Amino acid sequence: MVKRIVLAGFLAVSCANAGMFDSVAGAVMGGGSSSAASVSESDIKGVISSFQDAEKALSSSIELINKALGDKQAIAKLEEEKKTILAMPDGAEKDAKMKELEKSAEAEAAKILKSKEAANKAAKLSSEQKQKIAVAGYNILLAALKDKDALAKAKNLVSSVSANPTMAVKFAGDLPKLKDIVATAPSQIESLATISSGFMSLAKTAKISVTQPASSNEPFKPVDNI
Repeated sequence: MVKRIVLAGFLAVSCANAGMFDSVAGAVMGGGSSSAASVSESDIKGVISSFQDAEKALSSSIELINKALGDKQAIAKLEEEKKTILAMPDGAEKDAKMKELEKSAEAEAAKILKSKEAANKAAKLSSEQKQKIAVAGYNILLAALKDKDALAKAKNLVSSVSANPTMAVKFAGDLPKLKDIVATAPSQIESLATISSGFMSLAKTAKISVTQPASSNEPFKPVDNI
């Protein structure tokens, strides 16, 4: 609880990113609107799809930043682990391993973005390379907004579906996915707040111009190799 209060306080005073970070902090603190009276399949599919799209965009953006600014040996280790996991047969074990790898990559990115070495490296990048880093940063900021939005909606949907036996049966296959969003999104949003703060600080130091997303409705931008 103390960690969440400290995080929310830190984000509230971040001048460059106050609007986006206040929204992130609100999600971490458990905000959300009341449950809807009825639920449609498109409501549920939309939330699940949005969350999954955010995970994919986040993964590729984190990977680009790590490759561009991180320690070569550490990043090579992550890449080898990814190859091993991708070679596994599809199933729950593979999915769990991939999620663990993504968390490791995010932790590596958070460490990289706080380092002076990464800031110095970023400052020496070409204009084209800096633009690619900026796109990755934009996607990370947007993923935080989309996760916050998905969390609030998933909470409402879980409440509505669980309270209605007919809907509980109708959406039995999707309810676990919604519950997974409710369970995992808060820590993901908190992690993204840390990464976003580090990225904006690095971008300022390295003179990388970053366009921040105005809302969660904006689309992700394609990430090119650097």
